[in-house]
Amino acid sequence: MADTALERGEVTTALAYAALAVRQSPMDAAAVDLLGEAQLAAGEQDAAFGTFAIGQQFGWRGAVGQAYQFEQAIAGGNARRAALHLDALLRLRAGDAALHSAIDRLLEQDGGHAALAERLSYRPRWRSAVLGGLDGLSRPALERRAMLVVEAIEAGAIRCTEARFFVTHAEARGLAIERCDTPNR
Repeated sequence: MADTALERGEVTTALAYAALAVRQSPMDAAAVDLLGEAQLAAGEQDAAFGTFAIGQQFGWRGAVGQAYQFEQAIAGGNARRAALHLDALLRLRAGDAALHSAIDRLLEQDGGHAALAERLSYRPRWRSAVLGGLDGLSRPALERRAMLVVEAIEAGAIRCTEARFFVTHAEARGLAIERCDTPNR
């Protein structure tokens, strides 16, 4: 009911239902995330911060909490922490096109390339979200992704064979990924 109230813009009702859900089931991470989302909608930033921090104790499966933590890390300039939360979001919803803008926002941060290359080294299933879906990217966004791919290849996080589609796409747009000219990379 709280989620329906939020969709309708009934913030006060959403807050009441979300708080009730947490009281009835305080260990339910989804209820805690919903309360945090309602608090954000109500403009209660400090309360939402505390709620999402509690939600993190139940695990990292809540997309709303992860998105909030990602935003906090980006705002604070903490690329490594942002990469951790983006990793969690991508594991939850790798096919979500909206996450492409989150990838690009992280890559705009100092240390963003290194932090995301590190996450790629763990061989997550969402690698295709970084290496594919490139048609809508602006030239600067594609250049940031190309820098990420080069860094990830140099760090051994991905191989050129995995990045073949990306390399072909980038080269068709005038960006050479020279690291992939070396055999067996």
